[in-house]
Amino acid sequence: MTAFETEPFAGFSITGRPFWIKGVDLIVSRNWKRSRVGNVGIEDGKFSLISGKAIAQGATVCRIGSAHKRSEFRLTMESDANAREHWEFIKGIKGWGWRGTQEGADTPEQRLTARIQEILNKEPPTATLFVGEGEWVLECRIPLTMLVQFEDDFRSGRTGEINMSIDWVGGLQLLDTWGLFCLNERQDVEPLLGHVVSLGWDIPVQQTPPIK
Repeated sequence: MTAFETEPFAGFSITGRPFWIKGVDLIVSRNWKRSRVGNVGIEDGKFSLISGKAIAQGATVCRIGSAHKRSEFRLTMESDANAREHWEFIKGIKGWGWRGTQEGADTPEQRLTARIQEILNKEPPTATLFVGEGEWVLECRIPLTMLVQFEDDFRSGRTGEINMSIDWVGGLQLLDTWGLFCLNERQDVEPLLGHVVSLGWDIPVQQTPPIK
């Protein structure tokens, strides 16, 4: 990664540091969906989606070249069972199908994007931070066992927040700010893509009243 030019990224560079967030104001939604693979309909069944607000811990995010920095994002969490399918969906809507390697990439932005894709084709992303319609969104996919355990603790009132650490693949950082770039002036901001590498939550210990 050190071979990539840093000038087009306004001093932002790849650091490999983790991105910590705290999930708050959470709610649990039950969903059902039916998807298609070719001409075959597949029922994915009922699943849980946990949504709320993500607050970056000791960091901000901005579009490179903009002075406006953000530290709060809309958060969604669901199972990582469909991580690869979702990665193919992301590549489809971004029009990335032709950029599978660094060959033919003409700019530092294209070369970095191509390298990120090469890595994520081997291990699909489980975290995506992108600019949506009027809001910034952080989507996280976590192991089903952890999702079920957290939902149980959350619905039982034993916890109300969750902490997560994310490793962004090819993520660009300047001091404590992560930067999103565009491939060219006419395109939308490229998302941050990476992997949820740790998560946890606190369960207060209930104090047993002393026996009189």
